[in-house]
Amino acid sequence: VDFLGEDFYDNGGDGSAVTSLSSLISANNAVQGLDGSTYSRWNSRGVSVRGTAAASVSFTAAPTSFASAGIQNMRLAWLNCSEGTEKPDALFTTHTIYSYYEAALQQQERFNDARVADAGFQQLLFKSAPIFPDPQCPSGIMYFLNLGALKWNVMAGRDFAARPFIEDSESNAMVSKIYVCSQLCIENRFLNNKVIGITA
Repeated sequence: VDFLGEDFYDNGGDGSAVTSLSSLISANNAVQGLDGSTYSRWNSRGVSVRGTAAASVSFTAAPTSFASAGIQNMRLAWLNCSEGTEKPDALFTTHTIYSYYEAALQQQERFNDARVADAGFQQLLFKSAPIFPDPQCPSGIMYFLNLGALKWNVMAGRDFAARPFIEDSESNAMVSKIYVCSQLCIENRFLNNKVIGITA
């Protein structure tokens, strides 16, 4: 499961792994049979102005410092993957960037219990979408995901199907192979987005 979680973000070019979010949420590349250079409307828009040519779309935060432009870059990335009532359902990022975002929010402290002082947030949202810190997320990236446009397709009988336990030939243990055959697919790639290169 951990390896699959890593592959969801970046499969390192492994052709036998699921297509990663880094490839799916992109522009001017061919992914799963559609070429972004041919079908320009299909591309993710990054933090570029809408209508930017596919070859010139940038996903790099500008400037990269979250302290100076983090919220601004988040607003632009959000708007670039919103169409009518369609908008991101969730944001995924690193624990570090999650902390940058929390630090950027102005806290309105109210103490409901005289015995306990709580000056933190239990859940962070951005424009109604929850933000999840994920240890598998690559450094410096924030993903804006429309979960209705992402599909995880699994072959019947290969959804983490475990084989019978057998004795391991190299240790005094019983082992079982677990099989998963799946693919991460995307519809309407422009409804998903990412910001990369985020720093403090």
